[in-house]
Amino acid sequence: MACDDDGPGDIEAELRDFWRRLETDADRIVVWFSRRGSDDVAFFLAVTVRLGLRPCSLIEIDRPSVRTAGYLSPLEMTQQLNCEEPLSDERRASSRRLWRQLQAENATFRVVTSTGLTSAPADRFDAQLLAAATPVWRPALRLVGDVMGNDDDAIDMPLRWRIAALVDSGKLILEGDPRSLRTAKIRLPD
Repeated sequence: MACDDDGPGDIEAELRDFWRRLETDADRIVVWFSRRGSDDVAFFLAVTVRLGLRPCSLIEIDRPSVRTAGYLSPLEMTQQLNCEEPLSDERRASSRRLWRQLQAENATFRVVTSTGLTSAPADRFDAQLLAAATPVWRPALRLVGDVMGNDDDAIDMPLRWRIAALVDSGKLILEGDPRSLRTAKIRLPD
């Protein structure tokens, strides 16, 4: 079963443009991220590789209630301004090594543990997806939302791929267009 995306748009072109601007822009770079969210930590690690030896500063959020820097309110963000710290050569090197290791592992998911960002197997969230399903038809994306609401490391697109895999394996039943989880419904088999 194929899995849909969020509709029109070319995310790959947008990412290429973002990285090109990051690598060539003459402005000072300040990377905001939370240590609590796998997507934020992965972004930070990827930036360390993309920037090479170019200087940058960090605003690292380490509060249990903040999974991503994007969750900060405008007031909280304002309070963090001018609190950045330069990225040290040692941290840059260790971050680059970790990111290359994670890329080589090529896992579907990455999760934050007490030791930092680690790879997780493709079926990491399958039990949660199956627990969110019922014998009654439910919107497919409701399962994604339920899992994301209960686990900070769950990210929507890989969860959509896992729903497709669970349908293909017969563990879930799909009603509707298999290319559009946005409109499809899911239930447990009888």
